[in-house]
Amino acid sequence: MYITKTEGRVIDSLFEGEKRFDALSKKLSIKKPNLSNCLKGLEEKGVIRTSRIGRGKMIALESWIARDIDSLISRIPQLKISDLILGRRAFLI
Repeated sequence: MYITKTEGRVIDSLFEGEKRFDALSKKLSIKKPNLSNCLKGLEEKGVIRTSRIGRGKMIALESWIARDIDSLISRIPQLKISDLILGRRAFLI
């Protein structure tokens, strides 16, 4: 599964917790149409789930993703989520 840089930024942000679509767009400085396309791809890959609340949309990581990332970070504190997601090699000192 290939994750783009933008998708990695979204996952990194969602690791902090569930976010509203508008807040995520603003926080990451991503135009809404671009974010919508990005979220569609992540949802198809099974990485995120979305739900409607009124007229708004809530986005969250699937529980297995959050649990696995949290487990890795607890074992390797210097590991950055974005490095893990984008496949960069982590050099441990």
